[in-house]
Amino acid sequence: MKEPLLAQAAGAGAGAPEEPAELPSQYSEERLAAEYTRLNGDDWKYVAEFSKWFLWDGFRWRTDLTLRAFDLARELARHVSAHAH
Repeated sequence: MKEPLLAQAAGAGAGAPEEPAELPSQYSEERLAAEYTRLNGDDWKYVAEFSKWFLWDGFRWRTDLTLRAFDLARELARHVSAHAH
């Protein structure tokens, strides 16, 4: 898994400088959503008009019928949680 948020999690803790107020908290939904997009945004897209996730298969956008997009979100949450102090 790519490391930016995870590397920051490892550095968090007592004595770590706080982020400026205008940035989202390290573990906020907004920050985790941005990390999800960074990791998966080239291959996964949510289209609100259709209320569906689509996966790029290298040739076309296919409808996700397996809910894999949700599995990826859970994997990210578990990974970040396991590396939080």
